[in-house]
Amino acid sequence: MATYKVEFLSRYFRGRFRPRTHYAMGALPRWLKLASRLPRVVNAASRSPLAPFAKWVGGVAPERVIPALAGTSLTAWYKDRSSPVQEEALQEVVLWPDTFTNYFDPEIGRDAVAVLEELGCKVHLPSQPVCCGLTWYSTGQLDSARNVLSHALDVLQPWLERGTPIIGLEPSCTAMLRKDAAELLPNDKRTAQLAN
Repeated sequence: MATYKVEFLSRYFRGRFRPRTHYAMGALPRWLKLASRLPRVVNAASRSPLAPFAKWVGGVAPERVIPALAGTSLTAWYKDRSSPVQEEALQEVVLWPDTFTNYFDPEIGRDAVAVLEELGCKVHLPSQPVCCGLTWYSTGQLDSARNVLSHALDVLQPWLERGTPIIGLEPSCTAMLRKDAAELLPNDKRTAQLAN
């Protein structure tokens, strides 16, 4: 049913203006990347009298609380940390920095890095921003989802070629990478490597 919905939205809105929520929620990873530059200001605004307007624009129910942005994203923390010296790692892995873990709950990602390193893994995070394209996909913006996913595959390509496992923490993003990516980019052999 989800695939039918996505395909319907894509076709129905081709050449038409979409609901504002499609632009707000579809591009959520981009908005959060911008907002993460000033997390204190954004968090204060989300608790201010501006919050109802922001919820209306984003299509968030009035009774919902806008989640607070983390002070430091997972990817920023990873870049700034000094990684432990590992003589010989048992396994190289890539931890997928999904949008939600990266900007809202980076402590989950930091804990995952700690557990993987304790298990003897050498953990990598992509050096460039990546996204699975789920928010664009779920709002039927398939061209945007394809572009975002294709960029992610370009960033992951060296690891995919080496057969390095990609570990995801957010189930919906992991499902997007394992299944929907192949449907979005059926002629890109890297989607099969990613699914594995």
